[in-house]
Amino acid sequence: MTRDTRRVIGPRLGVGVFAVVILASFAACSSSSSKHTSSTRTTGTKTASSATVATSAPGAPAVDTGPAPWPTPDRPAARSKAAGLVQYPAEQVDYHVHSHLDVFVNGKRTPVPAGIGIGASTLSPLHTHDESGIVHIEAPKKTKFVLGQLLTEWGVRADTQCFGGYCAPATPIAVYVDGNPYSGNLNDIELVDKREIAVVIGSAPSTIPSHYGGI
Repeated sequence: MTRDTRRVIGPRLGVGVFAVVILASFAACSSSSSKHTSSTRTTGTKTASSATVATSAPGAPAVDTGPAPWPTPDRPAARSKAAGLVQYPAEQVDYHVHSHLDVFVNGKRTPVPAGIGIGASTLSPLHTHDESGIVHIEAPKKTKFVLGQLLTEWGVRADTQCFGGYCAPATPIAVYVDGNPYSGNLNDIELVDKREIAVVIGSAPSTIPSHYGGI
């Protein structure tokens, strides 16, 4: 009887122990799987968040092809990047000069808006603080900057035929540097200290600015 009892109980006990081991293993796997899933979800959330940040801003910033006036543009950091410029957390004063830009539409000055090239807490080497037309050029070292970079930051269409919503030959466009007619591509005009640049769209003003005294 004892021998038979052992034969009966032994296998049953073995099955019970085996079941406990299986259940314990399953619990451990389940816990590991849960941790892995949690980790995957966390990683997935971070990836999704990064992807959202990366894809929330579409391609290049929009270019304004409408009539004057042209306001302070949106997405200043993206526009600076499009202009090949890096925004800094503070003004750079090692190289600090100023040019002046006037834009006339049918004889009337249209404002060059404040805030071009200035973000929420950063600013580019080319920027404006007000509507005076003064272009602040501030960089860690002397560097060549051109008008096209500022116009890219402004977000206004500017090429050999058009400025904003005005295009030649329907609307004549003339450019002057220090009062002298300029026949090249206005985007290539170098921004140097005390340079006066005038873009004249349509009929000209009574006087073309020829001098900027600087600040």
